[in-house]
Amino acid sequence: MSREEIARRLELTPGRRVLAVFLQVPRDSNTLRWSRLGGSELLELVTAATSPEQHHVLVRPHPHHPLPPRTLASHVKLVQELPAEALLEVADAVLTINSSVGLEALARGKVVYTFGESPYAGRGCTRDLGPDPEQLRQALAEQPFTLTEEEERLRRRLLHFLVFRYLIPDWEAWSPEALLGRLGRWKRLLDRGAPLLEWFAPEPAGARLGQLRMEKLATAQDSRLKRMEAELAAVRAEREEARARLAATTQALEAQADALRQQLDSTSQAFQAQLGEARAQADALRQQLTATTEELEHLRHSLGHRFLGLARRLPGIYPGYLLGKRLLRRR
Repeated sequence: MSREEIARRLELTPGRRVLAVFLQVPRDSNTLRWSRLGGSELLELVTAATSPEQHHVLVRPHPHHPLPPRTLASHVKLVQELPAEALLEVADAVLTINSSVGLEALARGKVVYTFGESPYAGRGCTRDLGPDPEQLRQALAEQPFTLTEEEERLRRRLLHFLVFRYLIPDWEAWSPEALLGRLGRWKRLLDRGAPLLEWFAPEPAGARLGQLRMEKLATAQDSRLKRMEAELAAVRAEREEARARLAATTQALEAQADALRQQLDSTSQAFQAQLGEARAQADALRQQLTATTEELEHLRHSLGHRFLGLARRLPGIYPGYLLGKRLLRRR
């Protein structure tokens, strides 16, 4: 978001100075121990020292301590929906007790008013004030809203110290040689009885900056390579997992096929056994039927002969003769 877009969104009037006030947690040790103001006094101080005709006051509460509901002056606006970077972009000056946002503002070249002790305050690059509204009103009226030449020089020295002396890069944090070298440089300063401000002294940084850039590039390349290796390992693991799932599925299907095959074999064997029993029963029935048929034929033949014999002995019985003939004819 550009400066113009932020100003339009905040409805800032051209010609008025924009003051960004960053509040802090009232019960935080940073505020209790090192502040010259109470937790909510900074907003009251800035409101009393500014005017609607000359200033826009943008108040940013701490994310962990929202500002309680209250009636604000017409030129004071509570800003919570925009990030701190947006306020720093449009601010002519930043006011804070000792928040780290003050250091971010210094890195952006902003004028910073502090109302408490901090690692960056009292170094000549901030404007350190007390809890007097008249003092702040006079400072806003008389001092420029740009850094003076001396403030800019000290600001650069402070940032140079933080970047090249104080902060430990990732690639040195786990290197005993680098840490011992850093301690050695500090010991040489102490042995010479050098004042503390000597760590502000800028040194030729071109070669060191180039080295830092190369080390940072190498670190980025190592990180990229490690990330690619991790991604490749993940792909390989997924492939092995897919192979294992395929093998397990194949094994399960083969087991199911074997079970079905065994079930079919047992069913076929049972069917064959039942079929054999049925055939044996049919053969037995056929033999029994044949025997019964032969017995019936024998009985019919015997009855035919008996009727004929009876008819011969008794010539007057003609129906018996005919019946005997009929029985013998059926044979």
